[in-house]
Amino acid sequence: MVVLKLVSLVLGATREANRDRWRKLSRQVIDTLLPFISKLQVNLDSEESLSAVEEVINGVCASVYRPVDCVLKALFTSPCELETTLGVERWVGGVVLLLRALITHSTSELILARLEELGLSMDYVHTDSTTDTTTTTTATTTATASPPAPPQHQGPQRPASLPLPITEASASFRDPLNVTQPETLPQVAMAR
Repeated sequence: MVVLKLVSLVLGATREANRDRWRKLSRQVIDTLLPFISKLQVNLDSEESLSAVEEVINGVCASVYRPVDCVLKALFTSPCELETTLGVERWVGGVVLLLRALITHSTSELILARLEELGLSMDYVHTDSTTDTTTTTTATTTATASPPAPPQHQGPQRPASLPLPITEASASFRDPLNVTQPETLPQVAMAR
């Protein structure tokens, strides 16, 4: 956190003294900081650390966010350390900071266009080709047949606390935060 505050001070001083040097330094800082944020190597689990990183992100030249590819890649990099609370806190802090940088320095149309060109997505649910073909054949059969009947009530609703049964569609779901996995208790060695 102290290092980030010093970097922020250096950026501010360089901005006032030499604009070209500030632009170059801004590019170096962002090129160094974004990989650390995406790898969860920046301490983002407290308000002070978030504000220190935010000061750095706000202190750099706006042109370092053009094109937005570097920020999008850092945002969509799949973190590997989400098994701990600390890892989740750092990931959420990084997402918040990167989204703020994207919203501040570019338009939604530009972001969506770059996402499409880079092939980046948050699609964690993959559809099966068999599901797609049955849906289209059902739709064509329904279109030629009589109008659809109103939906039938199929018994009592499932309480929200009960887990959903595993179906073909949910079997291909990749859970990035492992929240659908059964809770496991830590293995503790006990001396007798």
